[in-house]
Amino acid sequence: KLFGVRHVNISLARSNPQGLFFCSLGIPVSRKYGFGIKTRRQEIGESITMATGKRSVGAQSQSKKRKPKRRFGVKRLIAWLFATCILGLVCAMAGYIAVILQGKRLYAKNLHKMDMDEAAVVYDVNGNEVTTLFRENREYVSYGDIPEKLIQAFIATEDRRFAEHSGIDFWSIGRALVKDIMAGEAVEGGSTITQQLAKNMFLSSEKTLFRKATEASIALALENHLSKQEIMEKYLNIIYFGNRAYGVKAAAKLYFGKSDLHQLELWEIATLAAIPKAPAYYNPIDHPDRSKERRGVVLQLMKDQGYITEEERAQAAAVDYNYKPPVQKKDYVTF
Repeated sequence: KLFGVRHVNISLARSNPQGLFFCSLGIPVSRKYGFGIKTRRQEIGESITMATGKRSVGAQSQSKKRKPKRRFGVKRLIAWLFATCILGLVCAMAGYIAVILQGKRLYAKNLHKMDMDEAAVVYDVNGNEVTTLFRENREYVSYGDIPEKLIQAFIATEDRRFAEHSGIDFWSIGRALVKDIMAGEAVEGGSTITQQLAKNMFLSSEKTLFRKATEASIALALENHLSKQEIMEKYLNIIYFGNRAYGVKAAAKLYFGKSDLHQLELWEIATLAAIPKAPAYYNPIDHPDRSKERRGVVLQLMKDQGYITEEERAQAAAVDYNYKPPVQKKDYVTF
């Protein structure tokens, strides 16, 4: 105190008399001596701080650096989610427009494929059928010559929302996806009748993502250019029924010997509607038991959707297939 030295740590000064000597001479001592001595400059700074209540520039810069980090709050999360939804919506709309434009281009490019090949029947002078010339055994039938029950059978089996969708049924796709996940395998498809027409008329049967996207684009184009009746008419004339029979009329002649579709009974109609799922597996000539089992599924679907009564379903499901088709001559001509 005599030499103007303050705040000397006496316990440390006793262990370090050299440092105490320098202090007594008024020489500032560094922190390495362990005295905890405050220099005059530090004392002046503290007195100014206490008087003005202000920190030095260095202390203010340090306090600024130590500001707490901003947390990812709820408002910011909502903003990010909103921006993501907007971006996803824009991408979806752009993709939808691209699909529509692609479908229109493919439809216009392949318009000639709308004309289907038909079989040419050769008769003798007495009007008896001699042979048939065909690439595809098909006899085209117009929509007015197709019985309503036959149309209902295919709608109930293949596309129950045919009259409601615009070529793609997202509800059916979602339902099929859920069933496939629950079963662990592909047990149900989500393709509409319009998509099946697009596949059979314009595309191959390969199962790829690109082919499905192309099929969907053409289906939208078909819905924009054709009526529901025209789509159903072309669908029933193009699908394959097994044993070289294409179209519902050729199938009716082959499996039941009937050229007039209005003469078909309910069990025959259900049998025809059961075939396209797997023609080689469900046709009644090669596999009558499997055909009858599948026919029961079709009849149940028709009953569930209000097209037939329970009594009609039971009667049609009980019929056994006993028709014996005529032996096909081997001297027919194809080209």
